[in-house]
Amino acid sequence: MKKIIYSFVIAVIFAITYTSCNKSENVNFQGVSTPTVFNLQTVSGVVIDEFGAPLAGVEVSAHGSLYTTGNNGYFIFENLNVPGNRYILKFEKTGYFNVTKSELVSPGTPAVIDVGMISETAANAVTTTFDASEGGEISIPGFLKVTFPANNFITPSGVTYNGNVNVYAAYLDPSNPLFNTYNFGGDQIGSNHLDVEVFLKAFASMLVELRDDAGNKLNLNPNAKGMAEFELTIPPALEPFAPNEIDIWSFDDDGGVKSMNVASPTGTNSTANKTSGRYQGAVGHFSYIGCELAYGSTSIVQGHVYDGNGQGVGGVMVSVGQVNVMTNEAGFYSAQAASGVQIDVGIFPDYYGTPVSQTVTPFGNTTVNLTVPTLVTVSGQIVDCDGLPIPANILIEWGGSMSLASYTTSGNFAIQMPASPSADISIYGNGTEIGALIYPSGDINLGVIELCPPPTPPPTGPMYATINGGSLPYTNYTITAVTQKYGHYYPSMTYTSGYGLASDNESYISLTFFGGSTGTYVLGSSMTEVYIFDHANGLSLMVENGTLTVTRYDDVWGLIEGFFSGNTPDGESVTGVFSFVRKPDQ
Repeated sequence: MKKIIYSFVIAVIFAITYTSCNKSENVNFQGVSTPTVFNLQTVSGVVIDEFGAPLAGVEVSAHGSLYTTGNNGYFIFENLNVPGNRYILKFEKTGYFNVTKSELVSPGTPAVIDVGMISETAANAVTTTFDASEGGEISIPGFLKVTFPANNFITPSGVTYNGNVNVYAAYLDPSNPLFNTYNFGGDQIGSNHLDVEVFLKAFASMLVELRDDAGNKLNLNPNAKGMAEFELTIPPALEPFAPNEIDIWSFDDDGGVKSMNVASPTGTNSTANKTSGRYQGAVGHFSYIGCELAYGSTSIVQGHVYDGNGQGVGGVMVSVGQVNVMTNEAGFYSAQAASGVQIDVGIFPDYYGTPVSQTVTPFGNTTVNLTVPTLVTVSGQIVDCDGLPIPANILIEWGGSMSLASYTTSGNFAIQMPASPSADISIYGNGTEIGALIYPSGDINLGVIELCPPPTPPPTGPMYATINGGSLPYTNYTITAVTQKYGHYYPSMTYTSGYGLASDNESYISLTFFGGSTGTYVLGSSMTEVYIFDHANGLSLMVENGTLTVTRYDDVWGLIEGFFSGNTPDGESVTGVFSFVRKPDQ
């Protein structure tokens, strides 16, 4: 999954052109399916901010399951039960616009999606406050303006609201290659007023959220006579092809598709009119608002992304018009597009250099193969506790903001990335995850990587380190330890380390020995060391000139136990014993 900085107010990197069209061309091409419970193997991805950097602390909810992203922005749902034919994921984080992603389920096939969230302080966002009894206006000159009538707000429970209304708005540029990343939905599917599914092309879009002073959501009153009027600028690349009248669409969080905005209180469909490069219209509620054209006839655009050696490249984000889709582990991609409408199919110009794209007018199944330069290959095999290959998701990060997410259904993987002095790799599957630092300056084979989940219930101990010696105050540390055997990456460098946190949650002990078995190891040589940090007394010291003896070294989820004795550089005597649970090799 490729990440690169884009602003929603910059020009499109490669032109997207369209044929002229009427207000809508609504023909049933798919219909509404009877809900069925699918078992989706995994849904995963990386959440980024408006600068392309991974976003931590995002709460992701999916059909009753929750996940909070860490520093790498990654999320994953394994064996997700999806009622109906679409999975729906909701993303929330304080200070950011919420977004919902939804696509059709492909049973048994992992889904890797691209998700972006815009901060309330972004260059393409604006905030204002006014009294509900007076109404108000919010605008980004040259991009959007929304005018709210007075006395037209309610709480989510339907009670009339009086007080401050805090409005947050962001402009989305449908001509931007990353439009789909930050847009609601994902596959540009809508349901029209006849409950017929259609394919949509956006010409102008925005996000709007209404909240009270406590941060609670507010809504426009659907029974009020007044509507909120808006103006949205049509991007220059799309303006020549934008129809004079167009339907207004919002997003149905429960159904996972865009729906026609209904003009309250008449019950008719809302439309916007084109005037001087802008769409003007009125709506009765907010979240995502888009001026979009509906098509009933669709085609499938599919193909492979190959490297210079003719090998398929997985984890590449391909843009198919306004839809982004990831290549699978074999480099294959597939997406819907409006039939007979000229679009660009391409790859973003990140570490592959200049854009790789082709212009097509799809009918039926249209094949578009793309070729990118050959880069460094990171490969390996992922197995379970019994050594059997298993499906898994792989995330590689490097350079501070670049990341690539892919998956394997066979256990074998070969992922291409630029040469880098170092990178972080995280592997998720089999109910667990591991991570490590790698050095992909050239092709690198990580060998066999074991994903072994904890037993049920997981082991809890004993986990301790008792330190007595000289006048040092250390005693009874609680260890949250993990063995780390980097033999996967450097067979000559297999070592084990444990980390123990003291009762003050700031002091700690770190034990490392160059090996993975019982025995006696010399402190101060071959990466064998005991390091102690005492936060309260400001002491930081290394135990050396001694030995560390491992008396027990169990299999994964068993115990590692032993004792050590040595001296600090200033001659202080230190002795100790330790016991901790061995977690999977990382």
